[in-house]
Amino acid sequence: MTDLKEGGVDTTELLEELRRLPMRQSVVTQVLGVLDDPSRSARDVAHALEVDPSLCVRVLHLANSPYFGLSGKVGSVERAVVALGNSVIRSLAVSTAAGLFAERSDQMPEGFWGHSVATAAGASLVAQLTRLPAGDALCAGLLHDLGAALLFRHMPDDVRRAWSVPAGEVLDSELQTFGHDHAQLGAIALEAWKLPATIVGAIRDHHLAPDEVEGRLVRCVIAGEALARSVAGDHGPALAEPAPDPHAALAAAGLPDVDVDSLLERVGEDSSGLGSVLAAA
Repeated sequence: MTDLKEGGVDTTELLEELRRLPMRQSVVTQVLGVLDDPSRSARDVAHALEVDPSLCVRVLHLANSPYFGLSGKVGSVERAVVALGNSVIRSLAVSTAAGLFAERSDQMPEGFWGHSVATAAGASLVAQLTRLPAGDALCAGLLHDLGAALLFRHMPDDVRRAWSVPAGEVLDSELQTFGHDHAQLGAIALEAWKLPATIVGAIRDHHLAPDEVEGRLVRCVIAGEALARSVAGDHGPALAEPAPDPHAALAAAGLPDVDVDSLLERVGEDSSGLGSVLAAA
């Protein structure tokens, strides 16, 4: 899979691996199968989730978090499924399958998890202020660098070499090495795992300039990442591209006059809380 070819790495097998669900000792495959069946109910999804206590805990904790306005009111997995919606449940299942909750730090790029959570918190906050579904923004923010994590898991040495360039050259280096950059690879995987097209598109385009993209969700993710990069202590994974200016990103998202300092404070607080919620299992 990692044999070098003229012009980069042969990506055929890599793309096939990214399209396949990583098989783990969990019920992720069953959960996704139930979600894929339009005839199945929230109760069916809940029954599939209940086989895996760690996934259940994450679903319940997230449903009772401030992001969904139901703190302390969701006592059953079925009600949590209804409150969160299929996109959020699917993203949690995919995150579990892809090992994003990995206990070993050497399985992920440096700073990956903290940056993903901060971006999710930032994108969710921007979505709330612009009256977009916070759940979709949270999903897209949490999974926006999924392609980087999958690349790192499959070929860490090649990835480290591709990333050993100045930050502004990382995407070009990935294209030359792998034939795709990490945003494109993440979108390929998530499309195969049947995430909504708007979320897939937001992840594919999140490194474009905010005034060059179409779609409100991708602008939320770009603004969320810009806020995350500006939060003290969040340096992101080693692959980090230079983030857009938060003011410009927020203006493109429809918030030209917002108090950026107050948003940065909120993102710092929210990302800490969200990280605790998602890590609880």
